[in-house]
Amino acid sequence: MKNRTRHPLSFAIYTAFFLSGLAGLMHQVIWARLLVQLIGSTAHAQMIVLAVFMGGLAIGATWFGKLADQHRYPLRLYIILELFIGGYCLLVPWLLYLAGVGYVGIARSFFDQGALTLLLRVSLVTLLILGPSVLMGATLPVMSRHLVHRLKDTKKRVANLYALNSFGAVVGTALAGFVMLPLFGIHAALGVASLLNFVAAAVVIRAALYETRARPPKNISVSPLPKASYRTEQYVVALFALFCTGFAAMSYEVLFNRIIALAFGASTYSFSIMLMSFITGISIGSAIVARLNITRPLWLLGLSQLGVVAALLAATPLISRMPYLIDLLRIALQNTTYGFELYQVGKGLLCLGVLLVPTIFLGFSFPLVTSIQVRNPQEIGARVGSTYAWNTLGNVMGVAITGLVLLPVLGLLGAFHFSLALNLAGGIALLAVAGESGYGRRIAAGATISLVILIYSQQGSDWSDAINLARNHLRLRTAPPPLTEASVSVSPPKAHPASSFEAWQQTYIARQREHEEFFFTEDAHATVLVTGNADNRHLYVNTKPDASNTNDLDTQLLMAHAPLLLATEARKVLIIGYGSGITAGSALRHPIDQADIVEISPAVLRAGHLFERDNYQVLQDARARTYIEDGQSFLHTAPERYDVIISQPPNPWIAGVGGLFTVDYFQSARDRLTAHGLFTFWFHAYEQSDESVGLILRTVAAVFPHVMLFADNDLGNLIAVASMSPIKPNFTKMERRYQTPGVKQDLARLGISNLVGFLSHHRISPSQFAALHASGPVNTVEHQQLEYMAPRSFFQRDNSFLLEQYDPLIKGTSARDEILLDRYISYRAKADEPMTRMELTAAARYTHSMGGYGPKVATAIIARLTELK
Repeated sequence: MKNRTRHPLSFAIYTAFFLSGLAGLMHQVIWARLLVQLIGSTAHAQMIVLAVFMGGLAIGATWFGKLADQHRYPLRLYIILELFIGGYCLLVPWLLYLAGVGYVGIARSFFDQGALTLLLRVSLVTLLILGPSVLMGATLPVMSRHLVHRLKDTKKRVANLYALNSFGAVVGTALAGFVMLPLFGIHAALGVASLLNFVAAAVVIRAALYETRARPPKNISVSPLPKASYRTEQYVVALFALFCTGFAAMSYEVLFNRIIALAFGASTYSFSIMLMSFITGISIGSAIVARLNITRPLWLLGLSQLGVVAALLAATPLISRMPYLIDLLRIALQNTTYGFELYQVGKGLLCLGVLLVPTIFLGFSFPLVTSIQVRNPQEIGARVGSTYAWNTLGNVMGVAITGLVLLPVLGLLGAFHFSLALNLAGGIALLAVAGESGYGRRIAAGATISLVILIYSQQGSDWSDAINLARNHLRLRTAPPPLTEASVSVSPPKAHPASSFEAWQQTYIARQREHEEFFFTEDAHATVLVTGNADNRHLYVNTKPDASNTNDLDTQLLMAHAPLLLATEARKVLIIGYGSGITAGSALRHPIDQADIVEISPAVLRAGHLFERDNYQVLQDARARTYIEDGQSFLHTAPERYDVIISQPPNPWIAGVGGLFTVDYFQSARDRLTAHGLFTFWFHAYEQSDESVGLILRTVAAVFPHVMLFADNDLGNLIAVASMSPIKPNFTKMERRYQTPGVKQDLARLGISNLVGFLSHHRISPSQFAALHASGPVNTVEHQQLEYMAPRSFFQRDNSFLLEQYDPLIKGTSARDEILLDRYISYRAKADEPMTRMELTAAARYTHSMGGYGPKVATAIIARLTELK
């Protein structure tokens, strides 16, 4: 009976644990997305979620590991765990809603008290996810207790469980990131994850029944108690090395998230691919350990630590070329069928090329240390649980210290070296106590890794420059043109950036010696770079251009002046997103009393001093208050109401930014506005499809009944001004405000010499806006479609021309009193101060000089002069 049932029962148990890992990763991703709308996505908030989750895993492994050793039927206990996990997680959205109601009220009371706010966030996250995290952490030691009855089986069976659970996490990452969340949203993904927990419980029921019939009535080992195999210092060093591995592993994950953001672009797809690659290597490493006949685990564990160091150092030339290689891949695939999907596959292969070997070595650690730590077959659960807890505590410390300390203080390269030093310290300590191998072998291993480090130090560590200092390389779209005899004979052709890595570096890498002004800094959120000179200065955040005092100047000024010239009585303004600070500085050209500036990245604020001439030293203005915070969280907890809210998010293809274009976010902004307040936000039509732009328009229309659109002369940068009340411009007050020196001089930077020039940027009236967007779905926190649509549009070089079809100035339609320009002309006529030829001609000259659709707009303005005659 036993021989006939062993294989199918083992298959059922391993299948269940694979499904458990799959569901667990999906739950973790979903929790992070749900919690971000309340506690935000700052580094501190992310650390809280990860620390509570991993801390729960450690607690569960420790508590339930001991309990499993005393439990008569551990498989029954496992079934109960999976059922409780699945059932509780189904309730998380509703529990979050209930907890959120109380959290928001309390958080507003302690808004300016950072310590209490932090404590409140920790309490909220702990209340919501600590319980299921504890239960998840319990599954490994409980299942190990069921499977392992002899010491010699420990390594193989625990390693198999760990490998399958990790591989399940890989599949869970793919299922959540590429299927469930993009296509169906959070609730559907949560339902599937909980269903998988229930399935995991169901598939082991037969094994549980067999356990009931065949297991001895008491948990008595069938093998005698062994003598201690290792000395005390060897046990201690093994746990120390495991802790170092756990720390370093999560540190590498944080660091490679930053590398991927800089090399591939910070889309949600890129981060999912990196995580899949990372966990794949760990799964393979554990599977290898399960299949090896290991007689010297301390020796192999020490070699694996040194192997991590050697593999990562050897991979640095490939790491430095990742941006260049991904650019070549994008060029090759951008016009092919299924190009976007193949592009993701290529990303994955490149990640595996860098990460596979070091993560395989990382995957050796847990099963090897477990086999060392288990000394008594009656303590399988407790030893597996405590070993897992040590590894998980290392994970918690790694993610927290790397994100909050190492990256801001040491930077990417310094944090990378610090993590390598941890693996090196663990490896050396293990070799020092690994008496199972001779001195000769240990000395040879130490000499080898010393040689690798020496070669690396001689080659230099400037490999990180190609990652950190790359600017805007994600828009490289063309292959090198073919050389012809004529082109070569006339003059030597300039090297195309795609022709070689050296040419790519010359084009995209910023060198300090090449710029009059150069500023580089890092924090937990971003790598920030400023280059140029006083007249042409650019801000890059994670390699993407984010602001400048040239190309983006019109958009940054319009973001401030559009709402404040419409709401001349505004006194309190909220600006979400600092960038160069130009928008905030322009807002303070108006006679407002208070401007609250919210910026998630301290590094961006530190870079602001280079734009002080352009932003009027806004951070020194007594009316300005800055908050290091996430925009969504700030709106939830801010106690004040504002007359104008200005939201300047990055491009929505960046992970997390889609949340700033949701119904939920727009509702939060609406709730922080005064009775006739204006909400203004930026979005773009370039590198976006008509579908994406339509989604944004429908979403804002679902919250605000009155919306007007301003635009630059390319119709690429769009500014929506929305309100719950009809937007009624008071041209008398608008003229008076425009004539104030601060406002007039600020707009003069664009070449605007009168109010007509400014009003020419208004393109879509509220009544036209209603016809602009068709019926269809909207973007919500529950289903963030834009976050998954936008990366595809960016890859495919889509450009939306949706607004062009409705813009009366570009279409050349006659005056209809729809856009502000026509309404202003009518106002002037009724006031017996008709528009002069000089005013319209000056405005037409301005728009013509802006390029893009500017000449068409200029023609439309001149046509209005003819109509007046």
